[in-house]
Amino acid sequence: MSQPPAVVNDHLVLICGTSGSGKSASLRNIPNPEGVIYLNCESGKKLPFPSKFKNLTVTDPQVVFRAFEEAEKLPDVHTIIVDSLTFLMDMYESVYVLRSKDTMKGY
Repeated sequence: MSQPPAVVNDHLVLICGTSGSGKSASLRNIPNPEGVIYLNCESGKKLPFPSKFKNLTVTDPQVVFRAFEEAEKLPDVHTIIVDSLTFLMDMYESVYVLRSKDTMKGY
């Protein structure tokens, strides 16, 4: 049985750096900010500038998957930002892995 072709997205960007180095501030000049969905995984953290991004506070890692699925249906959305991947992975571990009966299987 053949596998369907993988979906390739060559428009991915990862911005990394130490805390306070300007990663979030680098988002300030994204063109057409109304077409950006900003998934904030650090509850309480605000962007260091006023923005017109569509903001969503992530309190469960599954929200990220649903947000991507919904964004694909919206023709005006051109960019999705997950801030930050470190907090998202920590959240996933604390919500799904550490609470699992078998932490080796996780979720």
